Amino acid sequence: MESTQIAPTVTLSNGVKMPVIGVGTFFLTDEKIMVDLLRASLDIGYRYIDTAVGYNNHAQLGKAL
Repeated sequence: MESTQIAPTVTLSNGVKMPVIGVGTFFLTDEKIMVDLLRASLDIGYRYIDTAVGYNNHAQLGKAL
């Protein structure tokens, strides 16, 4: 495991390694909270961010990123 990783990875069929643990964005619609969460998560090494159109927060997520 690399020092920048916080979790083991799995290798997908296309060869890409994906962390097995990530930060979720379900129920997050407040832009400031989203920014704070993503900044802290990325700072400590998270690289997998769970998103979905059904979460209905893609505008806030885009601004935060």
